[in-house]
Amino acid sequence: MADIVLDAEPRTLRGKKVARLRRAGKTPANIYGHNVASTAVTINTLTFTKLQPKLASTTILQLELAGEAPRPVMVHRAATNPHTRKLLHVEFYQVNLREKITATVPVVATGTPAPVTAGSGVLLQALDTVEVTALPMDLPPDIEVDVSGLHDSHEGIYVRDLPVDRGKIEVRTPEDELVFKIVAPQAAPADEVEAVLPPEEAQAVAAEAEAAAETETEG
Repeated sequence: MADIVLDAEPRTLRGKKVARLRRAGKTPANIYGHNVASTAVTINTLTFTKLQPKLASTTILQLELAGEAPRPVMVHRAATNPHTRKLLHVEFYQVNLREKITATVPVVATGTPAPVTAGSGVLLQALDTVEVTALPMDLPPDIEVDVSGLHDSHEGIYVRDLPVDRGKIEVRTPEDELVFKIVAPQAAPADEVEAVLPPEEAQAVAAEAEAAAETETEG
């Protein structure tokens, strides 16, 4: 079982009335899942904010509500105010630990290829995440890939090369998709080396998150 525990309390306040909760140091949240009725709760804002940096998208928490058995959940979404960065609303997805689920897992490079060290090449990451299916407790927080073995542009690391336990984890992303490759510096477009949303688009996404939290869309 997961060893990360977070307390929650039932919530009756909805809509704009949840501002009272935030002023009291609590964050409105919802629990939902497959065959799980949406449940409105609150969590301690400070506790969750301190815990959040330790959480991957696949981390299982035990959400404890008084009088109930602990609920195994993942953080599906945490909405923040785009201006103050204060936490507005959290969506928890309740899982069945005996049923496989599909999730998106980040791919992370470790090591440094010799051409990158020498300045004669740039490491291009063509795929940031892969989609996998596994039991909730078998989902990794990320997939680390040693890229130090890449020596020139004729070599690449593909989805089929990712170091995952294929007996427990099914990789659903096509195996022939490129993940890492060495390219010449002048051949590496900046928008491929580092994908960043334009400022105006990033603000629009954040504003949408804030609006969704304020309207308390269930599930």
